[in-house]
Amino acid sequence: MSHCYILGRLPVLSVQTVRTNRYSIGTILTVDDAEYPATLVSYMESPPLEQALFEVEAAFANNGGAEITVASDFREMELLGSGSPSDHDYLATCPDILPPRFNILGVVSAPETTEEFYMFNVAGTIYIVDGNQPFAVKVRVDRSNPRWQSFFMPAIGQTVGVGGRLAGREQELSGLLIIDVARITYGPTPRTSLKTPTKAGAAESPSKSGGSSYAKNQRVLKRKRKDDDNDHNEVASQLST
Repeated sequence: MSHCYILGRLPVLSVQTVRTNRYSIGTILTVDDAEYPATLVSYMESPPLEQALFEVEAAFANNGGAEITVASDFREMELLGSGSPSDHDYLATCPDILPPRFNILGVVSAPETTEEFYMFNVAGTIYIVDGNQPFAVKVRVDRSNPRWQSFFMPAIGQTVGVGGRLAGREQELSGLLIIDVARITYGPTPRTSLKTPTKAGAAESPSKSGGSSYAKNQRVLKRKRKDDDNDHNEVASQLST
């Protein structure tokens, strides 16, 4: 089980109709002065106007490729600002565009430590658009932040839940998105197989060795008793004659 969702303010840069009430919206994810092109696939009663700014909670799919896909529906989109996006002063009424927040549940890989950060990848799959798609992000922890002095690196294969804001990308137009962690929840570590006792160890079990000795002693005693009875009968027979 895994998921990856973003909550952010996304501008509408272009709109294409895919089919009835389904639209492919060109947008960007922003971090400071960097802009990462993305496609928002949304189900809406009518197409949004270009230049509109929406607050969007959406599923996210990207594992390092150039194309970033997010998916939502109109119930999870809120138009921001006052007036119409076609008004010349519309953008002045909108709140600032901030780096989107991420909510991720996935499996850990590729842990590394630098002088500035602890880093690891979190990956999984999420249903988006028309089927399950993979996602992966790089999570980083600021080692200079006193909050993370007791941080310990999750194990490879461990499931973690991570929340944080978009901080950048490995390369300008490709590579994993980088998330600055704000919170982390550790799931169970991968299971390890239990050792199976060897046959030699089983043979040396006290209860089994004790049982074997008991049975052997019992057989010896029975034979001795039978021999004693035979000797007694033989003596009795000789006395009677």
